[in-house]
Amino acid sequence: TNQPISIATIDSSDADFVAHVYGGILERHGFNVEYLRLDYTAIMPALETGDLDVAPAIWDTTSWKAVTEAMRDRTITNYGSNGVAVEEGWWYPAYLEEVCPGLPDYTALQAPDCVAALATAETSPKGRYVDAPADWETESGTRMEAFGLDYEVVSSGSVVTMIASVRAAVERQEPIFSFGYVPHWYFDGTPGSFVKMPADEGACWDDPAQGPNPDKAGDCGFPVGFLWKMAQNDFAAKSPEAARLLHMFELDTASVAAATGKIENEGLSLEDAATAWIDANAAVWSTWALR
Repeated sequence: TNQPISIATIDSSDADFVAHVYGGILERHGFNVEYLRLDYTAIMPALETGDLDVAPAIWDTTSWKAVTEAMRDRTITNYGSNGVAVEEGWWYPAYLEEVCPGLPDYTALQAPDCVAALATAETSPKGRYVDAPADWETESGTRMEAFGLDYEVVSSGSVVTMIASVRAAVERQEPIFSFGYVPHWYFDGTPGSFVKMPADEGACWDDPAQGPNPDKAGDCGFPVGFLWKMAQNDFAAKSPEAARLLHMFELDTASVAAATGKIENEGLSLEDAATAWIDANAAVWSTWALR
């Protein structure tokens, strides 16, 4: 228990809350835990090299190809879903449907009046789309081109700045659309919807013939899925008890959404949010016996 167990964080309150709950439970059992701040795209390589022990929140909606490749090559171990269902994509506030009739269908975004309404001084004549931080690799630029949408993809410096941009526009009832995801207190609690695009059948990223644009790959939407728990291959040998806990570890979507709200709106620290969940759910995690 003296050898530290390293757990990934990515500066996103949902994933980092999950990480601190898992780490906090380990600490209750006497383990030494350290949190490593990584770019999201650096997590899989760090697991493969053994520089990171655990990533308890990996989106299969954006990372499944990397996960399956690593599993095929047997360079990481998949410990299963952590129980949190996720959805992500292009989100817009409900009032945008008045400006862009036809939403939530993506074709409504092609209308010149819609593009003009979403344009800013910096992006005109193109509309503005507020994207997630660049290291999230949302492929929004590829989708824009494949769908023939005349929008400039503006990457956010962080999740905090992305949410701040969207909140400011919504408070002023200004046209905006952005990357969004649930569970998250803002997108769960604000009237709005995800843009509906052709279903992601997998082949659309490799075969231009798949999807509505026969000349471009990537003309499909975002998949829905779960958060998954990944660890470096030697984790069970390094700490079989902590590995068992990772197998058993499970949260629920509502708890993660509630925690993100308290962290981002009430100034609650990640540590305190995780401690509150651990204290309130001792009857749950105490059944995940380590010994």
